[in-house]
Amino acid sequence: MINNLLVIFLVGSLGLLSFIHLSDPWKINKKGNLCFGIFLFFWASFWIDEIIEITSNGQLPESWNLLVRSIQILITPLLYFTIIFYSNPFYRFRKRDLIHLAIPLIYAFCLYALFNNPTNSSWLTLIVISIISFQALFYVSISYLKIRKHKRLLHQITSNNQGRDLIWLEYIILQIFITSIIVVIANIFFKTERPGLLINGINVMAVYLIAYFSLRQKEIFPIKKGREKELDYLSHDDDEQETSRRKLISDTELESIKTKLISVMKNEQPYLDSELNLMKLADLVGITPHQLSYTINNGFDLNFFQFVNQYRIEKAKELLNDDSNDYTILAIAFESGFNSKTSFNTTFKKLTHQTPSEFKKSNH
Repeated sequence: MINNLLVIFLVGSLGLLSFIHLSDPWKINKKGNLCFGIFLFFWASFWIDEIIEITSNGQLPESWNLLVRSIQILITPLLYFTIIFYSNPFYRFRKRDLIHLAIPLIYAFCLYALFNNPTNSSWLTLIVISIISFQALFYVSISYLKIRKHKRLLHQITSNNQGRDLIWLEYIILQIFITSIIVVIANIFFKTERPGLLINGINVMAVYLIAYFSLRQKEIFPIKKGREKELDYLSHDDDEQETSRRKLISDTELESIKTKLISVMKNEQPYLDSELNLMKLADLVGITPHQLSYTINNGFDLNFFQFVNQYRIEKAKELLNDDSNDYTILAIAFESGFNSKTSFNTTFKKLTHQTPSEFKKSNH
């Protein structure tokens, strides 16, 4: 009874969450939400047998069973492309992306042969299990690397990574793949058994965590409408560090922009805006985002995140040394341009090798 309730919660929650992401009420991260919504819908299909058994005491027809099992192999590529679209709003499908259909097609062919030759299926069973295991491991690896690369890229364009670093996908992705493999194998090769109370319980918790974090996901690249082309260079497959080192402006112009940038940072203090990004600062300096990124990378040997946060830390030091105020550490974090105490403490210690409290004590 409890397991049946968990299955109903699972499928219902996944279906609702899928619909929310497909409808995209936030109108942000559109491609990522679309792909993620399809992924969630496909993921719910792992429990279709149990739902049919609970609701009608019947079984899925074999032809439909084959179709469902064939499309389930697509959930790993779908999650990978979800990460691609979240981390790169400029990405467009290309012919070479069709290679991601190769393994699912081989899997579907082997699955068809297995369903039609149940008496002589030992080697086909081994192939199917190998395909599932290989694809899961492959997409876990490249998805993890893609998120890591995304985090590095964020440092080039924003001073606030919180809510944009996709860390929730990084933590959840491994659990999704492991439990999905267990369910696939159980459904194909042990039709009389179910994944069990423990696995379904873990999946219910995972789905609610996914719902919590995915529904709170910010716009990862807050780009003003009509200005998408200004950050189009970020979509190149080249290593971003190598790209940033290519000579974009002359040395004389670089020094001129550096001087103007320092003046803007000191006089206008844009770093106090916790949502400051590359485009906002480029507008203040009067140059393109690409030029600003080049100037910071080559003129200061820093990325955007480091460049802005060094000004915030200097502001925080002033406030910590000022005996005339009674600000708490949290208040100082907000006054300095940080949007959370955690990010403030982490950045402060990284740059000063002290916590804010230690710094204040040592200077009084």
